[in-house]
Amino acid sequence: MKKILSILGKKTVYLLVLIAVTIFGFGMFNFVTMAIIDPIPESLHLKVLPSDVIGYRVGKDLRREGDVMTDYGDIISYAYRGEIQPMLDGEMFRTNFGEFYKKGVNNNGEEWQAKIYTGYTYDKKGNNWYIVEHATTTVGAFNQQIGQRERKSILAYQFTNMVYADSLNNEFSGAGDGTVRVNDTSWINAHDATSGDSADSTASQHYIVSQWTGSAANIYRGFFPIPGTDQLPDTAVVTAADFNLYVDSKSDPDDDAYDYISIVGPTSQNATTTLVVDDYDNCGSTHSPTEWTTDIALNNISTGAYNSWNFNASGISNISVATTTKLGMREGHDINDSSPDAGEEFNIYFRLLEYAGTSYDPYLDVTYTVSPATGMKARKDSDQSVINTVNLQNDNELKVGLISANTSYIIDGVIFASADSVAPDIKIGFALSSPLGTIIDLAYVADDSGDAGVFESSGGESPEITLKAGGKEIIQIIGTVKTGSSGSTLQLQWAQNNSSSASTTVQAGSYLRAEAI
Repeated sequence: MKKILSILGKKTVYLLVLIAVTIFGFGMFNFVTMAIIDPIPESLHLKVLPSDVIGYRVGKDLRREGDVMTDYGDIISYAYRGEIQPMLDGEMFRTNFGEFYKKGVNNNGEEWQAKIYTGYTYDKKGNNWYIVEHATTTVGAFNQQIGQRERKSILAYQFTNMVYADSLNNEFSGAGDGTVRVNDTSWINAHDATSGDSADSTASQHYIVSQWTGSAANIYRGFFPIPGTDQLPDTAVVTAADFNLYVDSKSDPDDDAYDYISIVGPTSQNATTTLVVDDYDNCGSTHSPTEWTTDIALNNISTGAYNSWNFNASGISNISVATTTKLGMREGHDINDSSPDAGEEFNIYFRLLEYAGTSYDPYLDVTYTVSPATGMKARKDSDQSVINTVNLQNDNELKVGLISANTSYIIDGVIFASADSVAPDIKIGFALSSPLGTIIDLAYVADDSGDAGVFESSGGESPEITLKAGGKEIIQIIGTVKTGSSGSTLQLQWAQNNSSSASTTVQAGSYLRAEAI
């Protein structure tokens, strides 16, 4: 009887597995069979269900043991939605990379403060923002818990949500903050090396080091790309900035002229989402790198706390509103190519983006003014012509600043357009530098041809607007734009409707105007 029950029990288990596969697919099959075929230790379990894993990549399990960096093999580093993070006090809006606060209005425009992290920090699902957390597990355990179909879904999610800061590949690109290290029997060789011994951009904590043990030199250089600065408004004028890093411990054996830490730049790491050993000599110039911040002497660095490096004029001028701002960090002996004395190690041990929560993540604090530098009125002072192109391009002069958040603006203008023949005609569009939450209700009417239409989104293009050979078409623009959670810039775009070697021209005297209601 017991034997029959045992056989029935096994059949029941197999039947349940078959039903699960039929209903839920092979992703569920992984979860069911992992308990039957190869139980996974609790320490390697995923922190969340597969549906809340938003990215993953293969990394190295590198651990520093004394003066030696040991490679324990490949691991999976994955990102997932953690706890819901409501908007913070005073926070006006949020992006995947940071928080934005309006400080007030001065004679130059609106003053804002942005707290921008070194990677993808927040993820929005539905109406809720979640903190992005990071964890690791083995490659085998990950593959057992997340099937191939779920992995493809994760990749599709990353693509649609722009998790990839560089390019789409088969893995989560993640954050590129971390360190590259060289160990050599010669200080000169270590300092001047073009390639490192190890690179790590998946650890939750790491070092900046200048060390001489008497038999070997050890140098660690830090990299902190800030991808979110490209979400600052095009008209932003940065007035102040500081880089903030949570330091756990430090070593300062000798109070000499070079025992300090500074931000250098720009770095030229191969990718802003990961590090490779060839990035070692991309942390500013090898010799006499440009320091973007005031130094902080090691004896003035606080442990168990954030430390702030204040940007100087050179650093402020290199904060980019168009692309990722790339920061490097080096210790003073490395910056000045001055070997520590025998047995000395100067270092800080700090927390990176992969550390749990956002309370300890590295971030760039930027104060900026959204000034009406483009003006709220723009007149075209010279003709602008194009040939052989149907791709919308920015007009050289016709753009206006909509500097206030949550504000309605009346828009009007006139475009004087002409063509050398009847072939090319013209099409137009409008683009916003900060389209999030913005409402567009713009219309156009071509006076001679009668072509007309509306724009209700940033970056859209009109149908064909007919132009006569040698004649001047008057295209009237009228309507409203209501900004979202930040100010923006309204930019006229235009191109030929039909690619032609006969030129299409927007003429001097055209104008665009905005007026707050």
